[in-house]
Amino acid sequence: MEQIKLRYELDLEPNYIWLSPTATQAAKKSIPYVQELGVFPCREKYYTERERLPSFLIKYCISGGGLLEYDGKRYAVRSGHIFWLDCMKKQHYCTDPGEGSWFIVWVHFYGEECRRYYDLFLQQNDGMPVVDAGADESVRSSIEMLVDIYRNANGTLTDDVRAASLLTGIMSSCILYADMSALCAGSQRVYQLSLCGKDLAGRAGQRDLRQ
Repeated sequence: MEQIKLRYELDLEPNYIWLSPTATQAAKKSIPYVQELGVFPCREKYYTERERLPSFLIKYCISGGGLLEYDGKRYAVRSGHIFWLDCMKKQHYCTDPGEGSWFIVWVHFYGEECRRYYDLFLQQNDGMPVVDAGADESVRSSIEMLVDIYRNANGTLTDDVRAASLLTGIMSSCILYADMSALCAGSQRVYQLSLCGKDLAGRAGQRDLRQ
């Protein structure tokens, strides 16, 4: 496998949460499982650039705003927006300089069946990684529940099965948001931006799974 490419700057408020649980081998062979997750109150210099990582990533924006570059397009990510990425593909996301802060909850996860959910999400969302959850905060709540599980985890299959149930719900919710958006006649995806503009590249660093 080709080497993971990674650059990042973790410009975060001191109260951030970042967990890296180790799923059981039974979970890795059978069900969706968590790789990393966290709650990040990001400051203005926060960014990550990555590719070739075998992982899926879902981020939910609580407040502030971010910018995402993925598959040759650029998106603005605002409160209530979610993005879902295949981390094998090149990606770059950062705090929007116009906002100055970006409060997000996120989860890295993997598993054989996740690919089928992801492909269905893209199919329902016109191939775009960003979807608007509106006033529904169920994805945020589910990621926060995952954080609670792994803050007190004992490394058991029970923890991983509980997490898999939540991950399946998160993926399903993203598909439903995309489906509802597609059904709204004349709806416009105002968060997609022109590729023209300032390059998002920033300061560099290196670590395995970094947000």
